Order: sequence, then C-alpha cells, then structure tokens
Amino acid sequence: MKLIHRDDVQNIPDHKMQIECESGTEMSGIMHRMQQWCTETPADSVVVWDSGHYTITLWFEEGKYKTWFELKGLG
Repeated sequence: MKLIHRDDVQNIPDHKMQIECESGTEMSGIMHRMQQWCTETPADSVVVWDSGHYTITLWFEEGKYKTWFELKGLG
C-alpha cells in the first residue's frame, strides 16, 4: 500500500477520516505508524494524507482499509 501526500495526487479518494493530535510530537508518531502500516499492508491501494493545526486527514482509496486502520487503533 502506498502513503502519499495530497499535493502528489490528482483525485482524492472518498473514504476520509480525521485524527486530532495534541502536539507535533504526537502527529509525528502517528504518521510514522501510518507509514509502517502502509508498508506492511499488502495492497495496491493508496492512502492520501494532509495535515494542519495538529489535525491529520487521511483519504483511503478503499473503505475496507479505513475500517482496518481504525480497528488497528493507529489513530
């Protein structure tokens, strides 16, 4: 699975979630875990991310991966 920044895509997938963070350190930790999760997830799907003011927004190309991500508790 690929994790790419919003600036690097033409079309944003539909399945969105937002993660509120209390600090930049927390945001960094979550993005590190997100990158690791994508690397370990055997799929051709894409996850797009963007961030601002301690909020990470993720767009999952396939809804099942959004659910999987939520169940893993990474957010």
